[in-house]
Order: sequence, then structure tokens, then C-alpha cells
Amino acid sequence: AKFTGEITIDPVVVQNMGVRVEPVVTGPLTKTIRTVGTVDYNERNVRDVNIKVSGWIEQLHVDYVGATVQAGDPLFELYSPQLYAAQEEYLLAWRNRDQTPNAASLLEAAHTRLEYFDITDQQIEQLQLRGEPDKTLTIRSPHTGVVIAKHANEGMKVDPGMQVYRIADLSMVWVLVTMYEYQLPYIEAGMKAIMSLPYIPGQSIEGEVIYIYPYLDKKTREVQVRLEFDNPNNLLKPGMFANVQLTNTLASEKTLTPRSA
Repeated sequence: AKFTGEITIDPVVVQNMGVRVEPVVTGPLTKTIRTVGTVDYNERNVRDVNIKVSGWIEQLHVDYVGATVQAGDPLFELYSPQLYAAQEEYLLAWRNRDQTPNAASLLEAAHTRLEYFDITDQQIEQLQLRGEPDKTLTIRSPHTGVVIAKHANEGMKVDPGMQVYRIADLSMVWVLVTMYEYQLPYIEAGMKAIMSLPYIPGQSIEGEVIYIYPYLDKKTREVQVRLEFDNPNNLLKPGMFANVQLTNTLASEKTLTPRSA
């Protein structure tokens, strides 16, 4: 402009060129990465229910995949000759608990044997009150969660070591995202992650990066990163897609200008 020392540009030229003016500022320098993730089970909260004796399943209490169970809920009724004999052994030791010098140790050994067969203390107390063994015993869930695999049917014979149920606790889930090789310097364990679901607009969930896999795909040059999110309302279901935003503060104070400048 004449006589002022300022640089001015004709408004028509500004409009044609798309010129924008922004002040140079100081502040934190952050790197934001946006990607897509897949909700998965938290492997640390997946449990198997296995059989420790051979026998036959006479009645199922949890008979479909997807059922929600609490720790202590009945799963099925099991008839096992080995369990029946263990009950008789315990009752015999219980009746003779005051008659022989080593009765206490025999009773404790019989009690421990039933415990090792996953028979609860409450069931053992009921056995004492009945005074006679039951043909079947109730096998209860040792975990809380959702049944994600079921290999039990009424009348089926089961053997020791067989997986009858697989139960997953979905109160906390993992989200697996894929990062490119050049993005790895900006990713570190413990950094905050914000997840949003495309079918629930306006709602975001906060989690964190818990693990960066130590290898990458040679063809795509991609690496898997594991995130962890709380899931108290079971809103997040394994298999869902989610938008994920990762933000890393590279410096607490820097001179900042728009990237487009």
C-alpha cells in the first residue's frame, strides 16, 4: 500500500488465488493418525471350561452360543462313575472322621479330590447333608462372560481334557489396527486412542495403545497395533469395524504454521 509499508493484494487477486492469512503461533506439536480397526476378543479374558473326568452329560443348562453366564452358574449335569466313587469315598471318610487316628487326613484327601474335580465347597456341604452320593453332579461356570464356543450336547460322552465351553469376558475388548511402516515412529505404547463407530454418530470411546507387534508384512509393509477399550455396556462386539484416531504429542511447545503454508 502506498506510503504505509504494508503489502496488500487486490481482493480480486486474493479470491482468484485462494490466499489465506493465518498468524504464526506457538503451542504443542501433535501428530494425528486416522485409521480403521477391527474389534476383537481380549485374549487375556478368554477361558476354556474343560472336563477332568470321563462321563456323560445328562442335562444342559447353557445350551446355545452367545449365552451370558456368571461365575457359579450351572452349565450342565454330569454323570461320572469316577465322581460317584469320589463322593462315596468322601462320605465314608466323613462318617469315620472321629474313629481312627488318621481319619482327619483321609477326610481332607477325599475333600481335596472332589475340589480337584471342580466340585465346590457348597456342593460338598450338600453331600454331607444328604448322606448319600448323587448320580449326577452340577458342573458350574468358573468364569463370567459370554459363551463363544459350545461342544456339549445332552447325552454326549465326554473325556478328560475335552473343551466343553469357551467363555469370553467382553467387559474389555481389543481393537486391531493396521499401520504403515512410515507411521511407526509416531506410535508408542500408552498413547491415547479415540474410537468412533460409524453407525453411532456423535459417540466416541477412549482407549490406549497397549502393544505394537514386533514384525511387519513384507509385501504390504504394514504392522499390526493392538488397542484396548473398556466395554461396560457390551456396545463393542468382536468383528465390528471402527474409526480410530491416534494422537501423539511430539513436542510441548513449537512455532506452528499451517501445513498448507
